[in-house]
Amino acid sequence: MPSHIKQEILSLTPKEYSEGPLLDKDQTNYKDESFWIFGKKIQNNLIYIKLKIRKTNKHEETVCMSFHIAEYQMKFPLK
Repeated sequence: MPSHIKQEILSLTPKEYSEGPLLDKDQTNYKDESFWIFGKKIQNNLIYIKLKIRKTNKHEETVCMSFHIAEYQMKFPLK
């Protein structure tokens, strides 16, 4: 459920950091945006989470680009 996704994102820790910042080359409307990748164990599954912070004229917002079971092995440099 979306409310569970939000809670899992808000509870991310530095140990769950995997990569980033990486330049989002696919974005055309917002140039020079970067994203970060995290991995989190949820119900015995490693979940791949890709996030970015988008700056607008009025505020900053978090954009969840991906949230799914990891398809590949992930590295965690801060563990």
